[in-house]
Amino acid sequence: MAELRSIKYWLALQQAFGVGSNQVNSAMELADTAIDFFRGGEKLWSQVEGITFQEIQRLHRPDIAGIEEMLSACENLGCRIVTPEDREYPNHLRNIYAMPAALFILGDLQALNDAPYSIAMVGTRNCSSSGLRTAWTIARGLAEAGAVVVSGLALGIDSSCHMGAIAGKGRTVAVMPCGLETISPPENEFLWHHILQNGGAVVSEWPPYTSVDRKTSFRTRNRLISGMAQGVVLVEGRERSGTSITFHHGLEQGRDIFVVPWDISTSAGKWAVELLRQGAVPVACAQHILEDYEKPAMRFPQPRPAKRTAAAKEPLEAFPASQTPQEELGELEQRLLPHLNAGGAYPEQLAQASGLEIGELMQALTGLEVGGWAYAMPGGRYAGKGKLI
Repeated sequence: MAELRSIKYWLALQQAFGVGSNQVNSAMELADTAIDFFRGGEKLWSQVEGITFQEIQRLHRPDIAGIEEMLSACENLGCRIVTPEDREYPNHLRNIYAMPAALFILGDLQALNDAPYSIAMVGTRNCSSSGLRTAWTIARGLAEAGAVVVSGLALGIDSSCHMGAIAGKGRTVAVMPCGLETISPPENEFLWHHILQNGGAVVSEWPPYTSVDRKTSFRTRNRLISGMAQGVVLVEGRERSGTSITFHHGLEQGRDIFVVPWDISTSAGKWAVELLRQGAVPVACAQHILEDYEKPAMRFPQPRPAKRTAAAKEPLEAFPASQTPQEELGELEQRLLPHLNAGGAYPEQLAQASGLEIGELMQALTGLEVGGWAYAMPGGRYAGKGKLI
């Protein structure tokens, strides 16, 4: 991490121009670091195209007390500040419009630079159960191949993408539309902690305890979701939505665009068709995405051999010897566990039997799979030890 003095200058730069401003890019065209830019004084600052009188005044008089409050808040929350001078700063963000002057991070963001690929996955909150399963399966496949999955932690498709990546024993990054003192949405508190426990990261461009206008913060945030990645996958989305904003950011940033074809009788399906007509790459699984890059380092793993289920005890061999103690499982996992058996069942059957919503079900399945109590079978079924305990 950059030294504290340098971080303070980057925070002062963010203060002067605001979150999501392209003036940071303009400033860095004139100086190598935030310190160098401030040292240049008004003679240098005036060369920033479109700079305002108010911005120059804020550069002259940074809110030092406010910066100290930010640093104190970060220390209390346990989050770090990463600037463009840091190795951990996502490389793909360095060439986007309105690159962030500072990122506030919980967890480990270095995987974005170390992994062979980083893929953003987006979709609607009001999705179908099929869309949830598709998002989960693609994210899992990407994670198993070593890619980092980036999304926005929203309910629906975003959540399923994060959970799929965790199930694939990979890392996933959640980008927030608010400060890190707030878990948003609150329903995803379990997933927030699960991402961090599995080596991923939760990221925000907003300092902790900053007043955020939610009408604009999602649009500002979404440029980072696509900006951190090499490619953007649209699983199930609608035109004129947050998903479409991320998609258009991806186009402007020169990212590879992938679209899962959808039911053309729906608005999401009709929009998907239009995107495909415009040149997006159609995909149905993680392998389609990985093959498109044609990188030897990203060879897709060989499928696991199908597990036999004829004998009641045979599937037990599929489970790891080490398991999460049953009493440590979460509430949703405890509710689902009794309904999992050696023969397996489809998600719809498990949802009906357990009374869980599809989003809760996918969350519980992920936790049980990671904990060694369940596993995915060929054909989309899930088996577990519930009735064999």
